[in-house]
Amino acid sequence: MRQFDVHHYIGAARRTTPYLLVVQSSLFRDYDRRIAVPLVLADVFPRALDRRLNPMFVIDHRSVVLATLDLTSFPLKAFGEWAATLTEHGDDIVAALDLAMSRAWD
Repeated sequence: MRQFDVHHYIGAARRTTPYLLVVQSSLFRDYDRRIAVPLVLADVFPRALDRRLNPMFVIDHRSVVLATLDLTSFPLKAFGEWAATLTEHGDDIVAALDLAMSRAWD
């Protein structure tokens, strides 16, 4: 599993969240978990989108949204087959993660 790889999600929410995007550095590949962001179907994602925080992608002809605030660590058994890579969108993904973790407070 490489950073920015997309895998089918094997979990209870897979109907609305068909994919997981690996964001964990490959430096930590020996762990039995991966830090990932769910990719939620665009038609079920809340409409108050901030494109910087929640960029949209197309995978297998399906529009999905990066649910950045749902970032978590998943066990390896939650990841199904490889579906795609979003390496070419790496800057947008990292920018969304940076935005979510920025120290900018009102």
